[in-house]
Amino acid sequence: MSVVDACSWLDTLRAASRPKFFAPALGDTERLVVPTIGLLEVFKRAAQRRDVGWALQAIALMRAPVSHGR
Repeated sequence: MSVVDACSWLDTLRAASRPKFFAPALGDTERLVVPTIGLLEVFKRAAQRRDVGWALQAIALMRAPVSHGR
């Protein structure tokens, strides 16, 4: 099981310095767990820094492995 926290998702979404570090965990959709609190934290930060539309896209990306993998 791989649990990726909100900070890791935010780093990956904004293509920060460490997205390759998280790529194996994010790519393993069979074992990836996305906590609900992580969705909330990413949405809040993305909406503050950009806009609600971008925040919704970020959440959709985070939920994609969950909705397709199970």
